[in-house]
Amino acid sequence: MSEEGEIIKKMMTPDKSVGKKKRAPKKAAAKDSTNKPKRALSSYMYFAKVIRPQIKEAQPELTFGELTKAIAARWATATPEEKAPYEQQALEDRARYQAEKAAADVK
Repeated sequence: MSEEGEIIKKMMTPDKSVGKKKRAPKKAAAKDSTNKPKRALSSYMYFAKVIRPQIKEAQPELTFGELTKAIAARWATATPEEKAPYEQQALEDRARYQAEKAAADVK
């Protein structure tokens, strides 16, 4: 019985390899340049870097998603005068990025 039972059990269980395609081994991602300059941050990102610790300190119970929504709401209600310093930082960072990118392209 046990030998017959084993044979029947093997016959009844489906073969998991049937119908599956074999995958090619993964290739390593090609890196074209390791000295690429870091991308410029947006004015919103500069704002978020400043305001995140303040909101987190005031409301430590907020989850990551709720904290992000709170930051976005503050940015949406900020006046142009409140946004101006962050927009200036973004302009300066964009100029830095363009200069570093041009220097990297020359090499």
